[in-house]
Amino acid sequence: MERSPSVVNCEHYENCKVCGVSSTDWRRIGKGIVCRACADCYNEVRTLVLEAGRDPATYQ
Repeated sequence: MERSPSVVNCEHYENCKVCGVSSTDWRRIGKGIVCRACADCYNEVRTLVLEAGRDPATYQ
């Protein structure tokens, strides 16, 4: 079962905490809220880590 970031509709966020861009399309990943591009990247890396047999929670 693939985990996808949940959609966040909130006008209180202005800039992404990861990349700093201004966005209106927010996603919740882990404990943070980031723009859609960062969320997509996070999910792609997480999938690769899982396929390699590693635990994404401890992978850095």
